[in-house]
This record gives sequence, C-alpha cells and structure tokens, in this order.
Amino acid sequence: AEKAGARIVTGNVIKVSGRAGHFALETEKGEMFEAKTILLATGVVRYHPLVAGEYEPFLKYAAKGNTYYCPDCESPELLGKNIVVIGVAGANSAVAEATPLAEFAKSVRLLLTGGTEFKPEFEAKRKKLNFDVIIGQISSVDGAKGIVKALILEDGTRVEADGFYISSPKFPRADLAKQ
Repeated sequence: AEKAGARIVTGNVIKVSGRAGHFALETEKGEMFEAKTILLATGVVRYHPLVAGEYEPFLKYAAKGNTYYCPDCESPELLGKNIVVIGVAGANSAVAEATPLAEFAKSVRLLLTGGTEFKPEFEAKRKKLNFDVIIGQISSVDGAKGIVKALILEDGTRVEADGFYISSPKFPRADLAKQ
C-alpha cells in the first residue's frame, strides 16, 4: 500500500460520514481524514474477565503470554498444559469453549465468573470430560510482563495454571458499517 502512495496512520475511527467517493472519518482523538473508499476490517469486541469489577486491569494480559481466546487457532499451543477456562459469559459457553481444548490440554478447569447454571446436556459433557468447576470473582492478578501466574479470587483462592483461556461473548464491531 505504501509503495502505491498510501500513508499508514494508526488510530481508532469512531465516526464515518459522507457518500461514495467522498467520505469523512473521525478518530477518537478528534483527527479528521478524507477518503474516496473505505474498507472496514473491524474485527470483534471481546469481553475480558473483570478484575475487582473493572475490565482494564486484565488488558495488560489479554492475548499475551499465556492467555488465549481462539480454541481453533490456539489449542495446539496448549498441548500438555494445565488450563483454566475463564467463563465470562456463562457456564454453558465455558463448557463449549473448553471442549476442543480438552483434546490438547493435560487438564481443564472452569472458572465461572459469569453465569453458573449448566443446562443438562452441558453438565453431562462437563462431567464426561472431567472439567472441575471453580466459582468466584477475580479480585487481582498475580503476574508480570503479560504472563499470568495466578488469579486471586475475592475469597482469597489462588487459581494457578499454565495457561488461561477466555470464554466470552464475541460481537462484531458493526457500528461503523451501520453509520
């Protein structure tokens, strides 16, 4: 793109207006850009585990070191490891996300920080795959340089693992397309 004359600018576009051939883009920093064409590659919004009720403390660990989000792409990296699946959305989705990980991991435990009720078919799968369940809210993270050593729960429980997989809802970032 640069060889063809494009200038690379990093930022987060929050507003698009105009019409085909004459678009205006506004970034979160208030910068304005004009474009003839727009290609939207927005990805998805992921919900990270809350730490003491806030999402920001976990961001320094998100998708770094030993935290994972994609069972299809990252399962092989978990080969022979003890994994904790953090169920941000609920118990059933945690089991669904943990199932393909079980083929690779040495062990899989579920830390349910969202919903805790299993539908019968998910409870049966959990038992069949021998997923232990921990229920609680994360109060702090013991870690450094993007590596989680342990999650400390509100009741003082220390949850240690080789890797932490985040099971959360994933929503398309379609707000710009809707504009």
